[in-house]
Amino acid sequence: MTAAQITKHPRIGADAVFGTFGTNLVIQACTIVQGILLARLLGPVGRGEFAAVILWPNVFAAIGLFGVGTALGRRAGTEPDRDALTRAGLVLGLGLAFCTCLFCYLMMPLLLKGQDVNLVRMSKWFVPFIFFNQMTLVFVFIDQGCGDFKRYNWTRVLLYPIYLALVIGLWALGSSRVFPFVLALMAANAAVLALRVAKLFCDGPLLGRMCRLKPIAKDAFRFGLADLVSPLYQQIDKALLLVLLGVRDLGFYTVALAASGVAGSLASALSCVVFGISAQATGPEAYARISKVFRCSAWAWLMIGTALAFGMPFLLPLIFGKQFAPAIWPAIVLIPAGVFAGQASILEQSLRAQGRAFVGLEARILGLVAMVPIAWIASKFWGMLGVPLAYDLAQLLCLLVFCARTKAHFAQSTFSDLLPKSGDLRTIWTTLRHFFRSKSVGLLNAAPASGPPQ
Repeated sequence: MTAAQITKHPRIGADAVFGTFGTNLVIQACTIVQGILLARLLGPVGRGEFAAVILWPNVFAAIGLFGVGTALGRRAGTEPDRDALTRAGLVLGLGLAFCTCLFCYLMMPLLLKGQDVNLVRMSKWFVPFIFFNQMTLVFVFIDQGCGDFKRYNWTRVLLYPIYLALVIGLWALGSSRVFPFVLALMAANAAVLALRVAKLFCDGPLLGRMCRLKPIAKDAFRFGLADLVSPLYQQIDKALLLVLLGVRDLGFYTVALAASGVAGSLASALSCVVFGISAQATGPEAYARISKVFRCSAWAWLMIGTALAFGMPFLLPLIFGKQFAPAIWPAIVLIPAGVFAGQASILEQSLRAQGRAFVGLEARILGLVAMVPIAWIASKFWGMLGVPLAYDLAQLLCLLVFCARTKAHFAQSTFSDLLPKSGDLRTIWTTLRHFFRSKSVGLLNAAPASGPPQ
């Protein structure tokens, strides 16, 4: 192994947090714009059909890596030869991606039984998305684990402007059918993978030393078992709506999710960063940093979520169109679910980086057991609004389980460490001021001297 191949992983600090948060804001902005275009072009029924088509391929894509992504991220936190780890990840990812695509294709008629035959056909066409998504995630998890958040963020963000450009192109061509937008999403994922593979060729030879596959696969197996429930849990609300109420209400619900998820960028950024923090630290140091991130995120959620709830009745019809007015109350009700899910993801990622593979399994199972019957009964009385109410309860139960597991894992920790404190507001203010001051000083130092040319 040459000295050039050996990398020393950087300490993960405020730059990673703000860089990831900024990336998530760009992703959120692109998602909102493309969501507006899709809603206005396809209408409630078409938007519901689009969500139904991509539903199960997304579930299989999340399950298919079977813990390899997490295992690679954990290994990247300590592995000095990043190229060797990337080669091992691509070999494992390639085999799993082909198997997942085949299984999803064969299962699609059964999973969409009773739905329109065109939905089944379009879903089958969308299956290659699984391959593109899983192979890209191999790179993403390694970047996250070794603390290379610059590469991690540009890989994540590329998909959204590419897809937005394709959606705008279809809008300019006057397309209003679902299938072209499905193909565009698959093409955008393929483009991101192609760019990342091209970058790999530029960095060095594709063939060379490779980390041993067996230890990675062994570590991945327990995370894969634990992750079998999680993707279904994340999509169960949409699956229930499709079965109980049909594609039209699924279209309304999808818009409600998009509108209520605007504030989710911060928690998503923090959960990405906290995995790297936890992978590189242990004991009291790790818990002190994780608990502070958790409390600061709670304060931010409280402020952003409250503002979003008050603005929703005015913003949602204005942005998505008056035909989506029935989505206003579901969007407001879904805000607490986003809060609970975002906070739970911070704790989950920190514990997974510490090697606790099954920490989320009981939380997801408890959430599913609570949500399915409650959503079924509530939808009989309140229609579409019953599913968001059940989703809120499920996410709250998950958060409580993660809080209990975090306390049990870290010695000398208490529940009070996770409760927001007034001092956290000073921490947020000081961190923001220091970050922007350092960036402004850097810009000033980098600026060329003014004055007439000599």
